[in-house]
Amino acid sequence: MKNIISWALYQADTIWLDIDTNLKNIEFAIQRSTKSNIDILVCPEVCTTAYATKNPEYAQSMHSPMINKLKFLANNYDIAICGSFMINENDKIYNRFLFFTPDGVIYKYDKAHLFSLAEENIYFTKRCAGEKVSCIRVELCDIIIVDGKLFFSALPRQYY
Repeated sequence: MKNIISWALYQADTIWLDIDTNLKNIEFAIQRSTKSNIDILVCPEVCTTAYATKNPEYAQSMHSPMINKLKFLANNYDIAICGSFMINENDKIYNRFLFFTPDGVIYKYDKAHLFSLAEENIYFTKRCAGEKVSCIRVELCDIIIVDGKLFFSALPRQYY
């Protein structure tokens, strides 16, 4: 088993509402990261559309070509990919954090604390209180997929 996990933070210049170009840019970042033996590529929030809260028609389903492309990239390059995406599920729009593993598993977390300045609270659906949050077991530690407030409430007191 691997003792060290290497992360790369991808600071994207996200192209407004251009999913295909943004996916190509993510693939280019993956190609650069795999040359450095990176295990996980961390993409920014709403990395395929930007904060297009007033454009719900760009939200993708969990069975969309965008999701299939990200699953393919994770598998093809043997790298985990994570970031948040505008997702349409049952006619509700979520700012959903997704973690794609190389073996095809997708972990998800719907944002609970929506950003009012970007009008997420108007156009997006927040995660319901008490809903189970997905976690990824990495040897002896958990990577808990949460937004800021919940993350800090989940940490032991000595860490904040």
